[in-house]
Amino acid sequence: MIHLIVPHMFLFLMLWLLNNTVALGLMKIYDQIRGVVPPIFVIFVVGIIGIVLWFYPIIYIFIMNEKRTTSKV
Repeated sequence: MIHLIVPHMFLFLMLWLLNNTVALGLMKIYDQIRGVVPPIFVIFVVGIIGIVLWFYPIIYIFIMNEKRTTSKV
């Protein structure tokens, strides 16, 4: 059950951080790295992390099923 809850918690945390970027003072950090890293790269990295977290429960269940089937042999 934890493997279903944790990715959703990270999703809501990322959405909360996105909505409160200015209030938390994260714009200063973004302004510093904006000249070095293009914004599309940041969006790409965050998207990949989100996809991995979203599919982590499926990957975990698949790996556990593989371990169960190979241990019976």
